[in-house]
Amino acid sequence: EILSRYGAVNKIEQNLTKKGATHEEKLAYHQEHSLPVMEEIKKYVKSLIDDKKVEPNSSLGEAISYFLNHYEGLIAFCKVEKAPFDNNKAERSLKFIIRLRKTSMFYKNEKGCKVASIMQSILCTAQEAGINVFDYLMAILENADKVKKNPADFLPWTFEQTINAKDCAYHQDQCLT
Repeated sequence: EILSRYGAVNKIEQNLTKKGATHEEKLAYHQEHSLPVMEEIKKYVKSLIDDKKVEPNSSLGEAISYFLNHYEGLIAFCKVEKAPFDNNKAERSLKFIIRLRKTSMFYKNEKGCKVASIMQSILCTAQEAGINVFDYLMAILENADKVKKNPADFLPWTFEQTINAKDCAYHQDQCLT
């Protein structure tokens, strides 16, 4: 029940994004259509706890408690212009940091940890730039001398133009997607 109602709100957001709605249009539409659905969800989950249909300490009970405690933040997209519908992008960014922190305990020395941190930074930056990370790393490795001479030409957001425009060992027709 909860997921189907929330799915309807998600569908509204997807349709608005697909149509290229402005932030103002999204806010007005969400206020009119999504906010009432979110209020229904709140009322429904509150009744599940109040009527003792769900154990508060169960997984569902804890999820409901989270929803109720963070409700104002969860409906910000219905009240604040430019507020994102979800925080998926931020969570994806944090995954890299969390993964590095977890794995850094197993490096044998400080130098290994430093190298891993640099690699992590390169991977995150390349992914954020929307490029194929494997292709980027291959181009960097195959053009190491050129990278050392002019690193600005091989930044994640400029390397494709560099590869195409200069005499480099790695060309777009080889692998870049």
